[in-house]
Amino acid sequence: MGMKLGLIFAAILLIAASAAADVVIKQKTAVDMMGFMNMDMDGTQYVKGDKSYTGGETKMKGGMAAMMGGGGASEFAEITRLDKGVLWHLQPDKKTYTETNLSEFKEDMAKGQQNMPAEDDDADQYDWTVKVTASDASENINGFDCKKITGDASGVKKDDPEDKVHIVYEYWYARDVAGYDELLSHYKKFGEVTGVDMMQAQHGAEQLFAKYSSQFGEMVEQMKKAEGVPIKMNIMVESTQAAEAAEEEAPADTEGMPPGMKEMLSGLMGRGQTKSEGGMAKVFSMTNEVTSITTKAVDDGQFEIPADYKKK
Repeated sequence: MGMKLGLIFAAILLIAASAAADVVIKQKTAVDMMGFMNMDMDGTQYVKGDKSYTGGETKMKGGMAAMMGGGGASEFAEITRLDKGVLWHLQPDKKTYTETNLSEFKEDMAKGQQNMPAEDDDADQYDWTVKVTASDASENINGFDCKKITGDASGVKKDDPEDKVHIVYEYWYARDVAGYDELLSHYKKFGEVTGVDMMQAQHGAEQLFAKYSSQFGEMVEQMKKAEGVPIKMNIMVESTQAAEAAEEEAPADTEGMPPGMKEMLSGLMGRGQTKSEGGMAKVFSMTNEVTSITTKAVDDGQFEIPADYKKK
């Protein structure tokens, strides 16, 4: 896992923090990329003031997993020490770790944003219709009393009206959670030290909103206004191109293909995809949800590198 990806995973699971009480957060994420690569992640985070530990298990399925040597589970672990200005990425299977200086990371993030193009070229090829709605109705998500914001963007390609894209982003948040006031303080400190906007990064929205900045600018503003902790997120991207790919013939000759290649090609072609009412098929989907937030004492040793680990 790269340094930036490690920080994103840490941010995805960073849902509560407290200076007065330690917090334990459990969360799960599911990603589907046209069926050729599925990933499930279960994680737990322990937070104590300016310290956090994120650990869990990732399972890959589909043709990509087969090509990479199977779909077995792999462990991940991150320790973020805002008080020390470092992130430690642990490799539990090898008992090694790498260290990232958060000040340097923040500088790199700032440089990357300065060099980022004003608008994504692909997204700019479409005419968009966007609707953002914020509901005051209560929804129960895993025992949390949540409110919901929805962003719905439909794009029609300017030079080909038959080429259409549809993106839906759903975001549930709750106010009544353990350590809420301390959490807001921790969010602020995390942003100051890392330069990462946790309200976007923790639910995978950072890259989506960067790619479709014009389409979801209002969505970002609504999320900033929302007073609450992110509890659940759904992202779904579908297109007519994916639907057309699903109708193409699968490769007839699979002899000599590496394990999983046929399944991966079928996934890339959208095989098995169900068309929506608009005649589209799913390109990508991601669901992330907090299953529990509890307060309990966490030992300081949880936030230290194990003695038998070696630095790479």
